Amino acid sequence: MKLSTNTNNYRTNITKAADFGIQDNDLSHIMGILRSQIYSDKLLAVIREYSTNAVDANIEAGNPAPINVHLPTIAEPTLSFRDYGKGLTDDEVCNLYIKYGASTKRSSNDYTGCLGIGCKAGFAYGSTFNVISYTKNHITTWLARIDESQRGTISMLNKEPNALNVPTGTRIEVTIRKPDIDQCVEKAKQFFMYWKTKPSINVTLPELDIFESTDDWAIKRPRNEYNRFHGSASLVMGNIRYPIDTNNANINNDAASLLTTGNVILYAPLGAVDIAANRESLEYSDRTRNALVAMSNNMLIDLATNLGKIVSTESSRIKASIKSHHYDDALPNTIVQTIKKRTKWNNQELLTRISLSGSGHYMTKHYRKKKSWRSDDMVNAKEKDLLAITLMQNMTICVHDTDNIPLANATRRIRTLQNNNNFDKNDVFVVIPKNALQFTTPTLTPADYTDLDTVSPMPAARTIISKPDGTTTTKAVRINVCHIKPATLKSERISEEAEPVEYGCRYIYVPLDRFDWQGKGDMLDNLEDIQRAIKSINGEHCPVIHGVKKHYVNKLTDDWITLDKFYAELLKQYKYDDHAAYHMGLELTSAGSYPNWNHCYLNALTKSKHPRIAKFAKRIEQMKRNYTNESIKRVFNVAYMLGILERADYINEELDWIGRNYPMLSIIEDLNWQTEKNAPQIINDYIDLAS
Repeated sequence: MKLSTNTNNYRTNITKAADFGIQDNDLSHIMGILRSQIYSDKLLAVIREYSTNAVDANIEAGNPAPINVHLPTIAEPTLSFRDYGKGLTDDEVCNLYIKYGASTKRSSNDYTGCLGIGCKAGFAYGSTFNVISYTKNHITTWLARIDESQRGTISMLNKEPNALNVPTGTRIEVTIRKPDIDQCVEKAKQFFMYWKTKPSINVTLPELDIFESTDDWAIKRPRNEYNRFHGSASLVMGNIRYPIDTNNANINNDAASLLTTGNVILYAPLGAVDIAANRESLEYSDRTRNALVAMSNNMLIDLATNLGKIVSTESSRIKASIKSHHYDDALPNTIVQTIKKRTKWNNQELLTRISLSGSGHYMTKHYRKKKSWRSDDMVNAKEKDLLAITLMQNMTICVHDTDNIPLANATRRIRTLQNNNNFDKNDVFVVIPKNALQFTTPTLTPADYTDLDTVSPMPAARTIISKPDGTTTTKAVRINVCHIKPATLKSERISEEAEPVEYGCRYIYVPLDRFDWQGKGDMLDNLEDIQRAIKSINGEHCPVIHGVKKHYVNKLTDDWITLDKFYAELLKQYKYDDHAAYHMGLELTSAGSYPNWNHCYLNALTKSKHPRIAKFAKRIEQMKRNYTNESIKRVFNVAYMLGILERADYINEELDWIGRNYPMLSIIEDLNWQTEKNAPQIINDYIDLAS
C-alpha cells in the first residue's frame, strides 16, 4: 500500500547539519520496540499481519485462491498462515525477515502491507517462529528467533527439492501457548468475520448478519432491541477493520451520525486513509478526515437513492410512506429522518400519520407481540379506540363495513391476513370503519387500503381437549372451558380447552371476558393469593379453578359454582369452626390501620376509668399481638377483595370519637414518659377534667 508522504523540497541557509540515525549499540532496543512494544494486542497482531501478508502474496502472483489458515488446538497448538504466491528466495527471506522497514509493497495500492515491520510480528508474541518457503524447485524451512543480541536472527533449518510439485507460496508457523489457544481462536474468528473472501480455515467462521450492503458500505442487522446502535462505525480497508474514533475524527455534517452508528461498516480502497504504525487504528490526518466525510456522504446519498427506488414501486402515497420505514429498525432515527426528507414519491413528500376526527368512530390496531419477555413465541394483541396512528413498517390499512360485518368477524378476517404466507410476523393491521373514511386525514383512496369484505374469515381452529384419564380428543370448537393458573401474562393464565375436574360434586369456575374475570376486572392478577387463602381455611387443599367463556356461562348446569360464592361458603364454615380466629381476622383487616401507640401509653389507656377508651385500648393491644398472623390476614383480605365482606370501620370510628371528645390525649401521647406508673393517673386526670 502506498504511504502518504510529503515530497516538498525546502531551501535553507543553514550551513551545518547532521543526519539522524541509530547507533549500533541501540539497535537491539529499537528493534525490540518495533517488533513488540508498538502492538497493544500481540496475538491479534500476529493474526492480522501474517494473514494480510498472505493475501498480498496471492495478489502479487495473480492467484485468486483463498489463503489457508490453521488455528491452534490442544492437539496441534500451531497457528499457521499459508499463501499460494511465488514463494520466497533465500535472499528475499533474509532481507524481508531481518531488515526492519524493508517492504516490496509501497509502490502499489494493490497490497495491504507497506510498513516493513509486520513480517516480524511473530516476535511480538514469542521468541521464535518458522518460515517455510515453497518455490518451484525447493522447499526451505527457516527458524526466526531472538538471540543473545536481542536483535533477532533467521537460520535455515532444511532445504529439499520440491519433488512432489507442492504449490508455491509461503507458510508462517507460530506456536501458541496452551492457555492462549481459546483466546487466539476467538480473536481470529472476530478478525476474519469482516473479510469478504474468507480464508480456508479449520473452524467455522461467524458471518456478518447484513441488512443491506454495497461494495462501499454495509449495514449490519442490529443484534437486539436495546442499545442496538451503540458504539461507532467501522472502516474496513485491506480486510482489516478499524473502529472509527468519532472524537478524533471531529466531523460535523449531515452524514456524521453514520460514523457514530455501531452497525455501519464503510469499505475503503487501499491507501484511502492513513493508518497508525501498528495498523491497530486509523491516523486522523486531514486526509483521513476528508475520506471519512466523502464516504459517509456517499453512503447517505446511496441510502436516499435506494429508498426512493423502494417507494417508487408503490401504488399510492400512503403505501409509499409505509414502505419508507424500510430503515427504521436498521439505523438510528436521526439518520432515518434525514433519508426520508431526501425521498419523495411522485414529487410528493412522504406522510407520517393518519388521523380520524369528527366521525364518532375509532381505529383499531392489530399486531403480534412476544408472549413474555423470556419467550420468542408471539401472541395476538390489539389497541382500540385510536384517533390517530403513526405509519410504520409492515403496516396494512384495512376498512371494515360495520353494518354488515360484526367486530369479531372482522378480527377473524385480520387473522386470515396475519396467517397469509406473504405477510411477516411483525405486520401491523389498522382497521378503520368504512363509514369513517371521509373523516380521515389524509383522505384515503381504495389504493391505500384492503377491504375486509374481500377477505375470508379464518375458520375456528381445531382444539385438543385433555381428559382426566390422560387421553385427548379433538373437535372444532372455540375454547369454552379451561383451567386457570397464576401467570404474569394474561394469555398464559388459561390452558387449552380441558375436561372439568369435579370437587365435592361441584365445579368451581370464573366467568371469563377474554383473559379477565368478567365483572371483576383484573382480579385474576391475585389468583395466587386467592389459592393460598383457600388452602389456609380448607386444609391446605385448593380445587381446580375453571375458566368459562362468558358466552358459555348460561349453558352451565346447577353443579357449577362461581369462585367467589365457593369462597363465601368456605368463610362461613371457617366462622363456625373457629369463631375467635374469624373475629380476629375481621379486626386485623378492618378499614384504616390501628394506631401505633407506644407500649407505655397503650398500657395506660387500658387502665382508663372511661370504659369505652379502656375497651378500645385493650382491643388494639390484642390486635398488635395477633398482627403477625399472615394466614388470617390473607384469608380476610381476599374476602374483602372478592366483595364477600365489607370492611369494618370500628377503628376509624373510635379514633374519630376520641379525637373529638378528648383532643389532648394526642398531646399526652407525645410526652416522654419517664415511668409507666404515672401514665394512668395523668390520663385519668385529663379524662375527668374533659368530661
